[in-house]
Amino acid sequence: MLEMSKVNEHAHKFTFTIVFYHLARQLAQISNMEIWQTEGDMLSADLPTFSLSPLEYITKIGQYVMTLPQQLEPFTTQENPALEKALQVGKLPYPPEEGSEEESDHLADHWLGAVARGTMHTYSEAILRIPELTQHAARQLATDIDYLCNVFDALGINASKPLKDVETLLKLPLSQYGETKGKIPDRVVHAIGTMRSAKEK
Repeated sequence: MLEMSKVNEHAHKFTFTIVFYHLARQLAQISNMEIWQTEGDMLSADLPTFSLSPLEYITKIGQYVMTLPQQLEPFTTQENPALEKALQVGKLPYPPEEGSEEESDHLADHWLGAVARGTMHTYSEAILRIPELTQHAARQLATDIDYLCNVFDALGINASKPLKDVETLLKLPLSQYGETKGKIPDRVVHAIGTMRSAKEK
């Protein structure tokens, strides 16, 4: 039984890696994108934030995420007790927090939630590795985050606190960062503040 559990866990991790591969590849490029150092016409300072459109990298991620329910459906609707049991007991990366409202007995929701949490975690960490952000790029990045949060919201998934914290810091004037003390982790405040202050002096 222990051996079967190990095989099942390995199968879950392997399958998750395949499902997550496209997202991981897109997210890995974020910190090195030249757009974050761009000023001028490409990211016009005269445009209000709501008029900015999400960049292609994040719309590709959003479009892929939106196809996942359809891709997962065949594996969760067929009458196969053995498969259903394996999916129920298998452990996926990025589990929900205990007592979270996102916990679900529906297998498709379980998988979709894991992919969503993995995406938001990886995205947040990728953003923190961006060396510098212009003022315009900060507004653009906040737009990209808002787009992804809306995609997950449409799927019934709440945005993670770390990702919302990053969005808050991108929109907040640097002079008000002191007000986030105790509300947002110092590591995140320092990282976003450093990348913005390098271009907003």
